[in-house]
Amino acid sequence: MKMNGNGVAGIVLAAGYGWITSPEKSKLVEPLTDNGQIIIGRVVNLFQRLKISPILVINDKLSQQIRQAVADVGINPRDFIIQEQRAGTAQAVKLCLPHIGQYECDHLLVLYGDMPLWHHQTIKSLLTSHLIAGNNPTISMFSITIERGCPQTVKQFGRILRDELGRIIGVKEPYEMSLEEIERVRTVNPSAWVFN
Repeated sequence: MKMNGNGVAGIVLAAGYGWITSPEKSKLVEPLTDNGQIIIGRVVNLFQRLKISPILVINDKLSQQIRQAVADVGINPRDFIIQEQRAGTAQAVKLCLPHIGQYECDHLLVLYGDMPLWHHQTIKSLLTSHLIAGNNPTISMFSITIERGCPQTVKQFGRILRDELGRIIGVKEPYEMSLEEIERVRTVNPSAWVFN
């Protein structure tokens, strides 16, 4: 099955509670550039540049703000999903699956709405690497090894858990881990995935 030539749907995770200027205004609708482009708009634009369609946006809090913002950048209202109760990334993606079933897509690119600084070529490389694997069940993602002097922001990303053979078995948030586990698990996932 193919859609727009690549069979890839996009999901923008936009259910975070972060804010910059006011708790009543989602950080996702804050301007990112002098020309007024908003944070989530930059993420949606990245999907559009990659010719990914459909692009679904999932949100729970401040949904009217986010709904209006993504409509302004070309997201179809039927592709806006509400996550009634915040229960993590996996549950958010799962809620999108019935909607994606309406389209002819074999792969999902998932990005956070508050991560607007991904380079087009970086995400394109992740997507290309994933598509080379074909339709074998695959999860593709980036990983960063934490080294001395690594920015604090990077240390806050989910830690990639591996079994004794080095296979990925999960991602765990640092606040869910003991200090010993945090020291032992040195690779993080900067929140970009492709699934099939």
